[in-house]
Amino acid sequence: MPAPAAALRVGAKTPDFTLADSDNKAVSLAGLLTEPICGAAPKGVLLVFYRGYW
Repeated sequence: MPAPAAALRVGAKTPDFTLADSDNKAVSLAGLLTEPICGAAPKGVLLVFYRGYW
């Protein structure tokens, strides 16, 4: 199966995006990567996508 033309390559930087959290507050990838946690900038972000309704 060929890879989609718009797919990111391994090691490529993810484009910034903004989504709503569970409290309907806007959260951006850039914000997550720059907001200090326990006094230090985070080294990465783990994204988990769920399908369906609950």
